[in-house]
Amino acid sequence: MSNSGLPSPPLSSPESKYEYNTNHISRPPTPPYSNSVPLRSYIESVVEKSRIDTGTLLTSLSYARRLKSKLASTSKGMECTHHRIFLATLIIASKYIHDTALKNKYWVTYAQMFSASEINLMEKQLLQLLDYNLEIKWAEYNVIVNDTVQVYFQNNYSKESVPPLPPPSSQKFHTHNLLNRLNPLST
Repeated sequence: MSNSGLPSPPLSSPESKYEYNTNHISRPPTPPYSNSVPLRSYIESVVEKSRIDTGTLLTSLSYARRLKSKLASTSKGMECTHHRIFLATLIIASKYIHDTALKNKYWVTYAQMFSASEINLMEKQLLQLLDYNLEIKWAEYNVIVNDTVQVYFQNNYSKESVPPLPPPSSQKFHTHNLLNRLNPLST
């Protein structure tokens, strides 16, 4: 167990594709191909293979933001840390939201970078870091939705055509209100 109180990653597992020299390593090395997979490509691949819905992705984003606020800005990790955080938040969000969520053996296939024991450990560590609090308040969800809509429009339209959204605290979130505000024909 490390100083942080979280369990260390497993040194090896029967399912692992890699052999680890346990004489001098306290945690498994990053798989050799992990830094060759850009995070955006990895996210697109996992989302496409797993067929995750938008609500699960938004929930995953919320968990990632919580995690970011908990970790020190000086925290450092392995080269694949962002990949791990994405996958762990996505799996936890999926299992929290859906009654019949995907099993980890399928996530191993979709994720391709991590073994089942690594995925199990990532889940446990994330749950501990989030204090097992997976509930998302409406205000938190509104912030994620509004930020996502803003990023979408900023990347796909000129700034003149983007309707400004009110701050999440100034109005209750209603999907039909958001869609009406974004539809120029509704005015």
